[in-house]
Amino acid sequence: RRPANMPEGSQAVSSRCWRSGALMARPSMIMLDEPSLGPAPLTVEQMYEALDGRRRTGLSILLVEQDVYMALDFASRAYVLENGTIALAAASDVLRHDDHVRRSYLGI
Repeated sequence: RRPANMPEGSQAVSSRCWRSGALMARPSMIMLDEPSLGPAPLTVEQMYEALDGRRRTGLSILLVEQDVYMALDFASRAYVLENGTIALAAASDVLRHDDHVRRSYLGI
């Protein structure tokens, strides 16, 4: 949520700075909650490209994401939560082809 004294548009810049700073610290793990919520699509794409580069060097990423397509494309393993309970857990490729996931979350 944007503080009252923060100008419009500054929240996205602030979020990008926090994520960049966290990655510069060279952590072994990073947790992101809804990183695609808010920023422009190009910014989201660039962020995921940067995260993918870091993941390839050994960074573990815990991602909470409503964009199911993006999450399944990015993750090697995924968990589907329903009402706060893990309903499904599998490799992303497996979940992408699961009938329940396709009907309920992908609209297929």
